[in-house]
Amino acid sequence: WSRAYGGSGSERALSVLQSPDGGYIIAGYSDSNDGQISGNHGGKDLWVAKLTCFAPEASFSFDDDTVCVGSLVNFTNTSYHTAAYTWLADGIPFNFSENSSFQFSTAGNYEISLAGATCYSSDTARHTFTVVNPPVPAISQDAPYVCSGGFITLSTQYAQSYLWLPDSISSPSIQVTHGGDYSVQINYHQCVSTSQVLNIVEHPSDRKS
Repeated sequence: WSRAYGGSGSERALSVLQSPDGGYIIAGYSDSNDGQISGNHGGKDLWVAKLTCFAPEASFSFDDDTVCVGSLVNFTNTSYHTAAYTWLADGIPFNFSENSSFQFSTAGNYEISLAGATCYSSDTARHTFTVVNPPVPAISQDAPYVCSGGFITLSTQYAQSYLWLPDSISSPSIQVTHGGDYSVQINYHQCVSTSQVLNIVEHPSDRKS
């Protein structure tokens, strides 16, 4: 890191000492009367400056900590008082930029860490991510066939969103009133999978007019 102090006049730092808190004490003179220097008292004024490093606070944000195999997850750096960054996956560095992304290639648990450093200290934020394989959606039916004029219910396992075809219905279950081919597409933490096609047979009603 670097920082310039002073104005446009003649200035010089004559002595620099590191203080116990990791900052610096600088003694010198200036004849400026602009910039960060104001109220010049004539000639070269004596200045003593105390510089302090803030303690870093590492943190980062993301959309979801359970993701599908192959997903690319973006990480947004939300750290305070940090100047250098190291991103790590299970302790192995993979990026040194302010923000980062990581593609999870296999199922399991991963620890993503962000180490943020300043001139004399560092801090690390950690979070565990669960990576899942795409689900295999299955359709359950409460009757083997549908009678004309009646209905049966088709349902599938828990997911974050659903799309039943061919009717384009978004719900965990549907009521089927006619025979035909039905399937369901589910979305679970960015994993999108479609079930096998289920053929529902329609039988005529036994009721007589």
